[in-house]
Amino acid sequence: MEAAWRAIARCLVWPALGAACGLLLLSKSLPAIGLGDLDRIRLLGQRLDVEVAASSRPAASSTVPITPRERPILLVGNSVTLEGLDAGLVGERLDRPVLNYAINGSRLEDTATLLPRLLETAPSAIVLSLMPTHLVATRPTSVDEAHAYRLAGFGVPPEAEHFYSREVLSAFAASPIQSLAHFRNAGSRSLDEYLRLSLASGRRYGTADDWFCPHILTADASEAALASHLHRVARVIEAGTAEERRRRLQLLDAMRDRCVDAEVPLVVCLAPVHPALREAAIRGEIDRAAIPTSVDLRSLLDADEFADAVHPNAGGRERFSRELSRQLAEEAGAVIATASRGGR
Repeated sequence: MEAAWRAIARCLVWPALGAACGLLLLSKSLPAIGLGDLDRIRLLGQRLDVEVAASSRPAASSTVPITPRERPILLVGNSVTLEGLDAGLVGERLDRPVLNYAINGSRLEDTATLLPRLLETAPSAIVLSLMPTHLVATRPTSVDEAHAYRLAGFGVPPEAEHFYSREVLSAFAASPIQSLAHFRNAGSRSLDEYLRLSLASGRRYGTADDWFCPHILTADASEAALASHLHRVARVIEAGTAEERRRRLQLLDAMRDRCVDAEVPLVVCLAPVHPALREAAIRGEIDRAAIPTSVDLRSLLDADEFADAVHPNAGGRERFSRELSRQLAEEAGAVIATASRGGR
């Protein structure tokens, strides 16, 4: 009988222990060893966990509360914010910290998904850099991205649900173990990405946890690559419909309502547009009247200040950052200060 129990143990217990160890390794290692943009989502979730805990923890002395000027301004958006804004330069005129929480490829619905947890950290303001492509149907959120958001603790708010596919919503609803298992091949994929970026010219690796100046591009595109990129982006903008723009402007309204409820201003910055795309952008125009508290920088940069069709290069990043800082201080500063005085 004892031998039988030992046999059962060998058949059941040791495989179970092996599976448990495998899941532990998966949770501690694989999601943490790269995958670039996906790892930035995971790291952002971890950072917000710490910030939410800090914002809800009683101060060491009740006579020294956290002042509004100690609460950061958060920069959010897609790769245009990630490549185009240096948080240190943006904060120069604002007398408060600025953090760049942009995620490459982030669509407006993805930023809406980040928003509830961003608001839990009680920022001074949230600045969203908006491009014409934000208001059209571009590449949809992938199942990989949804599992990364799930592991990072983000959930889909009701106002963003109808922008996601059924498969993506299922990934958002997965258990942590299911999402961890989804990334079981993360090790080889991360190595592939590391080698690709390390060997590629004009790009840098290892910026997933940079919350100040997380740009990846280090060189301008060739003339042929730029022409191809301009053509592709123009087609995306021109393919947008009035109905798509209407739906996404409604989502932007819902995001602003969330910020109003939290007493945190949402400042929308209409980001610089490449001169060759401005005609296409006008046809898919963002109506500034529909976007209160906006800073309009669409015509700010010259062609030689872009690394490609949409992303500022080093010179463009400095100019974009300094001008946004100036306009936030001079035009939107009163809004930020007013909301901060009434905030938590």
